[in-house]
Amino acid sequence: MTEPRDIAAVFFDMDGTLIDSELNTEPAITSVCRELSLPNPALDYTAFYGWTWSSVVDAMVETEPAVADIPDLALRFHQAFHHLCLTRPSPPIAGAEDIIAAFSARIPVAIVSSTYRESIEATIMQLDLGELISCYVGAEDFERSKPAPDCFLHAAKLLDVEPSSCLVFEDSIAGLSAARAAGMWAVAITHCSNDIEGARQLGHLAIDNYALLDEGFVASACRASQQDDQ
Repeated sequence: MTEPRDIAAVFFDMDGTLIDSELNTEPAITSVCRELSLPNPALDYTAFYGWTWSSVVDAMVETEPAVADIPDLALRFHQAFHHLCLTRPSPPIAGAEDIIAAFSARIPVAIVSSTYRESIEATIMQLDLGELISCYVGAEDFERSKPAPDCFLHAAKLLDVEPSSCLVFEDSIAGLSAARAAGMWAVAITHCSNDIEGARQLGHLAIDNYALLDEGFVASACRASQQDDQ
């Protein structure tokens, strides 16, 4: 197990990585299908963790072709998911706020998620992260969903850092695959993972939650020259 070194920026996925919100995926899809009188798709909802809602719709079309004719279905799924997250806020993963604060004191921190930006903004407010986050990237900001690396590469470009000097915290197989495809360091957060063994294999390091990280993890991971400036 290799721990990251010489890190210049750190990226956190949101759903399942910062907050335990992935459990809202199935209720959101189910409620929209009921509203539109659609057959509830016989799908493994955990397989959608880390995907954009547009990618979820594409997967549904494979078993229910008529779904392709429904306008703005991805947006409907997002709105249902966002409403659930607002009405019953998901608890943070243990240690999430503390690890963000520790990294933010040294290097830029970004939230990089497959959900829409308004949901990211709501989580930033919920966890009081406004002064700690340098930028955030949502589904509107990239074309190809995870496991494509586009979202993380976009965040690296925004912060003007090399992908190889970025560290990603992710829970989903799609997200961890995207981080590795981007050439970045990856830490698997297995607390909400739908495939813990797969996540462990993809991550340079795997932990259940942030409270289990060694006390000196942040200091040893950050780029030495930036530590010296503190």
